[in-house]
Amino acid sequence: MRLWPIRPHRCMQCHHRFWRREAILSDSRRWWAWLALAGVASLLLIFVFSITGQRDLTGDMVSNDAPSTLPQQLPAPATRSLPIPKVSAQRAVRQRELVAGLDFSQPDRPAEIESTLQVATPEMLARAQANAKAATRAAEQAQASLGADRVEQEALLRVKIAYQTEQWRSTWQSGNVLEYLSFYDDVFVPAKGLNKEQWLRQRVARVSPQRGSRIALSDFDVAFSDDWQRITVTFTQRYQANNYDDTSRKELVWVQRGDTWKIASEREVN
Repeated sequence: MRLWPIRPHRCMQCHHRFWRREAILSDSRRWWAWLALAGVASLLLIFVFSITGQRDLTGDMVSNDAPSTLPQQLPAPATRSLPIPKVSAQRAVRQRELVAGLDFSQPDRPAEIESTLQVATPEMLARAQANAKAATRAAEQAQASLGADRVEQEALLRVKIAYQTEQWRSTWQSGNVLEYLSFYDDVFVPAKGLNKEQWLRQRVARVSPQRGSRIALSDFDVAFSDDWQRITVTFTQRYQANNYDDTSRKELVWVQRGDTWKIASEREVN
């Protein structure tokens, strides 16, 4: 029995396929087969639509009897409220007891901090003021001690630099060229645009016992650097040699080199 009324055939000579229509009513049982197949398909469709029907936002089934045409104005969407959790009666009683036992009159701070807080008494304030005055007095004494040490150190340096300057003057006046040049530092830069060689020739010519030089120094001013490694000495110099007499204001800059002091700069000032 065939359900479909036509079926393919092939030509025995050209082997081309063609469709040959059979009589639909040639077999009476074909009608019953088609009816049975239609009934099964209908039952299957009914079962599928009953399981997978359309649902709304709440998950409920939408009625199949709803009108197919939409209204002219759609209703406003319903606001969805959050579900309220269900609290058991025992839990609600425990929460009410916990809230009733709280004391909201006291500030919320740990007990260990509360125990350390005390009210300041007049005795405590007087003790704090005395401690502050003692600390201030100790700081002032330490500052005065540092100032005294600095004054003492500067006094010692004044004596040492005065002695070095006097030795420099005496060697110049005596005409001892080698000892005179030993007072100058290796980094000494001559004034008046002279180079080191020109300056040496000038000093050898002027620092000579034959010139009979007489040098007098007076009106000293001494300035110290912050680290006491550099001392500036300003004085009035009177130079006399043969028929020459000159008075000028001169500045010497002494720098410390180990245990001794050397001249790093020499120039005349107004």
